[in-house]
Amino acid sequence: MDNRIFERSHGPYRSPWFLVKKSSGRYRIVNAALQLNAVTIKDANMPPSTDELSEEFSGMVITSLIDLFSGYDQLPLEKSSRDLTAFHTPIGLLRQTRLPQGWTNAVQNLCEL
Repeated sequence: MDNRIFERSHGPYRSPWFLVKKSSGRYRIVNAALQLNAVTIKDANMPPSTDELSEEFSGMVITSLIDLFSGYDQLPLEKSSRDLTAFHTPIGLLRQTRLPQGWTNAVQNLCEL
């Protein structure tokens, strides 16, 4: 919540979630987007291969303003869609303010930047 990736919610939806231990010993919360994926229309576009993507930027001084280390935590969700990502925790109902990891069209959205 300090990083503004999650915020309090009062919506009607609840998604499952779990923790993953990182190599640093800290934990990352993962909002399981299974129910969201079940009703999302899949984008027919395939993301470009790593080689294709890197070739487009070869020889450029600045390739992007994207923080490649943050990945999914950098694309904001429209406020009207945030309640769809809500999940119940011991500190109350939270929702994501950023694109959820594991969402069906997440990779395509990151590549379109």
